[in-house]
Amino acid sequence: MNQLSCIIFLADTLEPGKGDNAESQHLRQLSKENLFQAVWLICDYTIKHLLGTNCLIHPKIILTRNWFLKKAKKPEDEQKMKQQ
Repeated sequence: MNQLSCIIFLADTLEPGKGDNAESQHLRQLSKENLFQAVWLICDYTIKHLLGTNCLIHPKIILTRNWFLKKAKKPEDEQKMKQQ
């Protein structure tokens, strides 16, 4: 997913009309700092919500979450390797 796709995904989820709780505020701030981490956390929150409401979960949300988790963690891993 390219940067524009991430922004559209985040905008759909984080638009002000969808709520203004602490979780949304945190995600809005995070989306300004790290797009990959913000998408990953939105997927996490979506999965938790679906589990809590006994809804079916499409496999693509799991794949999307895992892909963004890897992308969000990659810069940290590269920094650790450089320090060693």
